[in-house]
Amino acid sequence: MTVRPGNRALAALVATVAGMALAGTSAGTAAAADSTTRPAVSSALSSSALSSSASRVGTAVVVTAAAGREPAAERSAIALGGRVTRRLGIINGFAATLPAAALARLAALPDVTAVSPDRAMTPLSVLPSLGYDPADAGSMSSTTQLVGAQSAWAAGYTGAGVDVAVIDTGVAKVPGLDAAGKVIDGPDLSFDASGSATPGVDAFGHGTFMAGIIAGRDATATASATGCTTCLNASGYSDTTKYVGVAPDARVINVKVGAADGSTDVSQVIAAIDWVTQHAHDTGINIKVLNLSFGTNSTQAYTLDPLAQAAEQAW
Repeated sequence: MTVRPGNRALAALVATVAGMALAGTSAGTAAAADSTTRPAVSSALSSSALSSSASRVGTAVVVTAAAGREPAAERSAIALGGRVTRRLGIINGFAATLPAAALARLAALPDVTAVSPDRAMTPLSVLPSLGYDPADAGSMSSTTQLVGAQSAWAAGYTGAGVDVAVIDTGVAKVPGLDAAGKVIDGPDLSFDASGSATPGVDAFGHGTFMAGIIAGRDATATASATGCTTCLNASGYSDTTKYVGVAPDARVINVKVGAADGSTDVSQVIAAIDWVTQHAHDTGINIKVLNLSFGTNSTQAYTLDPLAQAAEQAW
């Protein structure tokens, strides 16, 4: 296995994400945000935020509409000289580009709840470090002990039957992730997608790294500890000579949003979350965990931030 964790800071992330995969639990739907609260346009769309989101013609924004008022909000955006680039049903909104002078007018309309910069996003990376040594706090053996995964394996919980949607820079089917059916490719929503001969493939490395932490497994690793002298407990997955991710029998659903340089934007990530919620239980699919390791510096309250709203709806 060529993708391994680098430091103890991973522990909280792994415990939160893959622990859910081991348990096989799913969460209910969160309550929608109060649509009566309207942000001050000057704070939500500051000059610095506008410049960072103006990578396309016009200013790139994410528009959240009042429930049932998306079509009216879209018509208004178009009438103001804008162009709708993607519909984002999970937040009752859409991505668009508009002239900067039209943003305040759009945000003031009764059909619109918020107009937010379509900010650039980057992976929350860590430094990779090789090694299986259970005494090394950065090794997967140490990490899986720390988060309780190895105890779960011994009790028979290995993530079997659970699919984990990894919204990231794609997944390359490297050793440890190359078993038949281990990685299922969903849509490629990245900047690389247009005309790509290899949709979904990770050219940056971060998505493959995360998939390896979550569900990677050396081809020779097995659940049986019979005759194993290097296993730490009753599970063969605790073998210190093998690379084993936190939920070794889970599958990875690859939803690519990050390009070859890792870049993406808020609307792409929201579209990916939307896809996951719509297809979580398609025939042959059982997505119970969504892993998102991207971040952006929002200036809005979580009740108005479109990415936070998408995560709340998915939850």
